Amino acid sequence: MASVLLPTSVKPKKYVLHLEPNLETFKFKGIVTVDLDVVEPTNEIRFHAQELELHKVELTTGGKLLTAGADGVPAVELDKERQEGRFVLAEGQQLSGGPAKLRIEYTGIHNDNMVGFYRASYMRDGQKQWMVTTQFEPVGARQALPCWDEPAAKATFEVSLRVPAGLQGLSNMDEVGREKQEDGSEVVRFAESPVMSTYLLAFVVGEVEWRLGQDQQRYSGEHLHDAWEEGAGKVRLVRGVQGDHVL
Repeated sequence: MASVLLPTSVKPKKYVLHLEPNLETFKFKGIVTVDLDVVEPTNEIRFHAQELELHKVELTTGGKLLTAGADGVPAVELDKERQEGRFVLAEGQQLSGGPAKLRIEYTGIHNDNMVGFYRASYMRDGQKQWMVTTQFEPVGARQALPCWDEPAAKATFEVSLRVPAGLQGLSNMDEVGREKQEDGSEVVRFAESPVMSTYLLAFVVGEVEWRLGQDQQRYSGEHLHDAWEEGAGKVRLVRGVQGDHVL
């Protein structure tokens, strides 16, 4: 069954996304916190999710933690055919309107299908090397994070990546900080993006180089553009702007 549009009673405003890719097991961990705007009263939150396992789901509004399910145990229903998650509030609870926050801890896979947060190989000195990168257009973002994976459901994105030692992590926006971890990896944080659709979100972890592109057009007031080049045993990511698309 093809994916269907989500209800418009709840709209995403901002995603704070942390990802921990693994280039050995090809499984990744993620935590996403979504700032929501409840525009119509509802007793459920529906979002897209595909090939993800959700381990902990929390919904808060007005500083109050809301629960799901008849027994009051936080839970979410996953519909694999519709590629949806559905958080149904416990009896007697309702989102009446205004801001809310949805936080989800989850895991996913770096598939080899060139969609979602996938794995890709290249050769260096006769040896196969791995990197992980993204292809979200048209509806692949739901394989990397629970989200409102529709072009009209625009929001901002604040991304951080836990990058293994010796590798690089890049995303749409400029790096704003990094923290060394005990295992030698680094958590790299990126600036908040302009308002954009989920299919424009991008990130990569691997042995990469990057340079700024030459086109100086703008997208929502920010210099953005990602394009790929291969060469010299590394993968190069060219960052700049092209038209009104973040690639």
